[in-house]
Amino acid sequence: METAVENAVGFRFLDIGCYEFSPQFNKVSHRMLQPELIDTLRRLKAAGLISFGQFDERGEIWTEVAEVQFDEALHEGKDGPGTSYRLTNEGGRQWELFASPRWNYFLHQDDCWDTVEGTDETPRIGIFTSVDLKWLKKMVNLISNAFRRIDLEAVEYLEIGAWDATYWKVLPTGYRAKVTYVGNDHFGLRPGRHPRASAEEMQQEIAVLDYWLCQQMWHRSG
Repeated sequence: METAVENAVGFRFLDIGCYEFSPQFNKVSHRMLQPELIDTLRRLKAAGLISFGQFDERGEIWTEVAEVQFDEALHEGKDGPGTSYRLTNEGGRQWELFASPRWNYFLHQDDCWDTVEGTDETPRIGIFTSVDLKWLKKMVNLISNAFRRIDLEAVEYLEIGAWDATYWKVLPTGYRAKVTYVGNDHFGLRPGRHPRASAEEMQQEIAVLDYWLCQQMWHRSG
C-alpha cells in the first residue's frame, strides 16, 4: 500500500521477475510468487483499500475497472498507460493509522526542467508546496544551498487554501513557493562531480533529496 501513497502503481512493476521494483520504489522486492501476489491484490481490493484502473494517454484521467486479468497486467509493456492500482480513501486512512505520517513535513516538488527546448540558458521554474510556511521557507533555502541555486530574493510565496496533497488526501491549507533556478549548477550532494549535470543525474539527485524528505515526514519525532 505504501508504494501507492502518492501515485498509482503499474502492475508491471510488481512482477517478481521485474528488476525495476527496487529502483522504482527504493525498497527490496516483496518476495511474493505470482499466485501469492495476485491473492494479496485481490484481498486488498475486496477490503476496499485499493482500486484498479488505468490513466488516459496523458496520465490525467483515472478510470476504474472492476476486474483485472492479472497474468496480462503483470507483464504489460512500457508502451501505453498500463493497468495500475491505487489507494481508496479508506485505504489512505488505514495507511495513516500505521504509518503515522507528519503532513507538516510533506513537501511536493514540481519542476519545469526545459522551459525552452534546446537551450540551457533559460531560467527554469520550480514549484514547491507544503502545509507549513515556515518549513517551506526552510526547505527552499536548504535546496538552494545544497542542491540547486535559487534566486532567493525573487521567491514568490502564496497561500492556496485547501490543498490536495495527494489524490486521496486533502489538507486544510497549503503554501506554495514559485522559485527561479539560477544557472545550471548542481552541487553539494555528490562530491567531485562535474557541475553541469545531465537530466538523468538531476533526477537521481532529486530522488536522494526526496528520500531525505520522506525520512523527515515519516520518522521525525515531535
